[in-house]
This record gives sequence, C-alpha cells and structure tokens, in this order.
Amino acid sequence: MRGPSRKRRRLFENELHEYEISSDASVAPKPPTANMDVCPLCVGSGLQSAEKAVPVDFKKYPNVAIIGGGIGGVALAVACLHRGIPFTLYERDESFSSRSQGYGLTLQQASKAVEGLGIFSLEGGLTSTRHVVYNPEGKIIGEWGLRKWGKTFLEQTSRRKNVHIARQTFRSLLLQQLGNSEPLRWGHKLTKLSSNQNGTVDLTFQVGEKQENAQADLVVGADGIRSVVRELLIGEQKSPLQYLGCIVVLGICPLKALGDTASLYLIRLRCFKQ
Repeated sequence: MRGPSRKRRRLFENELHEYEISSDASVAPKPPTANMDVCPLCVGSGLQSAEKAVPVDFKKYPNVAIIGGGIGGVALAVACLHRGIPFTLYERDESFSSRSQGYGLTLQQASKAVEGLGIFSLEGGLTSTRHVVYNPEGKIIGEWGLRKWGKTFLEQTSRRKNVHIARQTFRSLLLQQLGNSEPLRWGHKLTKLSSNQNGTVDLTFQVGEKQENAQADLVVGADGIRSVVRELLIGEQKSPLQYLGCIVVLGICPLKALGDTASLYLIRLRCFKQ
C-alpha cells in the first residue's frame, strides 16, 4: 500500500481550505485514500494460473442449476468454476452455433470484470475513438469522441477504454473458460420446476424426444427476456411483459455488400449507429 500522491494531497488541502473559509459549504471534503499495489500473483484479477481446476465443494456451497447459456449464464458458470461451486449449465440450443446471440455489446471500462472471468485479451473487440449517429437517410445527426474533438488515439489519458465486441464472440471466449466441462448440458429445454420441503428444487427438461429430471439447491434463470423460469414461477398473466412501443433492428453483413459506401462508414477506429 502506498500513500496518496502529492497532487491528490494538494487538491485535498485546497478543498479543505475552501471549506474552512466558506460559509455555504455543508459537507467537508474527504481525505484522499492510499493507493493499493497490484497483486503480483493475480495482477488484480483475483485469479491465479493452475494446472487443475478448483475442487468442487458440495459441503460448503449449494448445487446451482443455471438455466440459459447466454453471456449471463456462462459468465456465472465460469465464476462458479473458479470458486469450486457445484453447478450445471443448461442450454436449450443443441450447440454453440445453433443460432447467433444477438448483435454486439459495448463493454464500458469493464476490463477488470472481464479479467475476473479469466479473459485477459478480448480478441475480436474494437476500441472506437469516434462515434457517429446517422438518420435513416444516412445524414449525420450527431457525433462525439476523441477524433471529433481533434485528439489523436495516442493522446488518450485513460488506460481503460470502451470495447465493442460481437455477443457471439464474447460468448465464445467465456465458453473457452469452461473447456470440456461436464456440467455444460446442451439441448436441455426446461419444462417444469417445483420446490421440495427440504429446500431443494426438482427440474424437468425436454431432451430430444425424452424427458430428463434433475435436482438442485438453487436455480438461476438466465434465459433471457422470454424466460421460461420467469414464466414457471410468476406467469405471464400475473406479470406480463410491457411493450414500449419501439423496435430495434440490428444486422451483420459482409463489407463487400456495402460496395463503395464501405470506405465512408466503416473506417478504422469508428463505431456508427442509426
């Protein structure tokens, strides 16, 4: 642990002086806290490299059933794997490539959280320094970012930047953390769940043409906006989804399909939205 820098101490002293001489100030400034050194073993991620996974501890932790193999469900499964928490991840799709998982997402300065899942390099991610908003006719109606303000990429002072990445790419990186994990069950569609008096939960899945039963201490619904877990526990009639009156349509196409317009809209370090 290291003490606060001179700059932070001077700022605090100036704020404290202004507070002492001001008659309007009601909240005293807080003194600067000490800086924490990065752990040399985990580099701040909380994880250490090991030849074998952490042993599963059934006595210390509950057995978790995760319903849904999207980004949220897989991320939770990875966190359980790293901590020795028993889990089983159920996904109704037959395989990873059965269908795409949406368009893309922006990780807003989320490198610490991503590193905590064991991902230290976001392959396929894009760091954008200019954002442009177009209307349906292709006219620019707004833009922001470092390039808009005349700054170059190298002039950025912040070490943490927003990263744009395809959902399916990010999901693949998370699944790589699970490896050939036995608790990952593809082709399992949840059809029924019920609580027992001893606190456990019985689950029934449709697997192809047959049914399969399982039991867990804790069930997590990570199966999206039209969640089967939500439907079974709450029901659509009691708490229906509320349509907001708007639709977002997103798509992915090869650059060659854009013809001559590709160079105008899709250049290095740019993200555009319509």
